[in-house]
Amino acid sequence: MKNLHIGLDFPKTVFNEFTNIHSFQLTRRTLLTPMLHLNLDVLKIIKDSGLRIGLAELFYSPPNMFSGIHRDDPADDISKINWVYHGTNSKMCWYETDPDKPILGQGSNTYRAYSLEESKLICKTEIHSPSLIQAAIAHNVHNDTEPRWSVSLMLYNGAVQCPYNEAIERLKNYII
Repeated sequence: MKNLHIGLDFPKTVFNEFTNIHSFQLTRRTLLTPMLHLNLDVLKIIKDSGLRIGLAELFYSPPNMFSGIHRDDPADDISKINWVYHGTNSKMCWYETDPDKPILGQGSNTYRAYSLEESKLICKTEIHSPSLIQAAIAHNVHNDTEPRWSVSLMLYNGAVQCPYNEAIERLKNYII
């Protein structure tokens, strides 16, 4: 099995002192403005590691939600850092899928969507915050009995999305 996630010794909260998960409406996806919403210590670690945030998102999952299986595109190897709030017993799952399925979405939010029938589970685990994750392999979240929020920061190395193993190397001093 591939290494698809790894814990990071980053600040436990990704938000600055003026922002928290309740600062936003309960919508499935909210775009965040890093300099407005995020912890300056987190931004400094990322910058000092030679990386930048290409996209910052807050995802909300109600109790008993099984989110859609998808893989982020267009790259074959994408790293993100996730912070999970609440969602006790929720699990992130990765799947083996058809990499040639047509791309959906537009702009910086392209992805490939899969049904459960066309996906083979390869890893299922509780994600501890914060964690570096591989987002180019099909994945989803199984939420259990309480609401769950996840902040996801898409990492870039210059003008391209940072590959997972490169992110591990750049963040090696923060790996738990």
